[in-house]
Amino acid sequence: MQIQSAAASTANDYGETTPTWSKVANVRAAVTTLSGREAERAQQVHPSASVEVVMRYRSDVNTAQRIKYGSRYLHPVAVIPDEREQESLTVLCEESI
Repeated sequence: MQIQSAAASTANDYGETTPTWSKVANVRAAVTTLSGREAERAQQVHPSASVEVVMRYRSDVNTAQRIKYGSRYLHPVAVIPDEREQESLTVLCEESI
């Protein structure tokens, strides 16, 4: 699994900016899909899933990053450290399917 940060934005042929992602670290983690749902926006169905990632404690993980897990991209919503012992870090993520 790889933690990534947005490095810069580039413009595509239509003038839209898209971020370029760079690797922060490769880590081992337990990944669990908690729930899934479908939301209708602009008359289109957008499926998504809530995912929990538990890894060794790191102080440099935040919600501006993303996590690449195989071919999946997880977007952190909350970063919950184990503050007493600083052994683990739980990251709650949203995944667009």
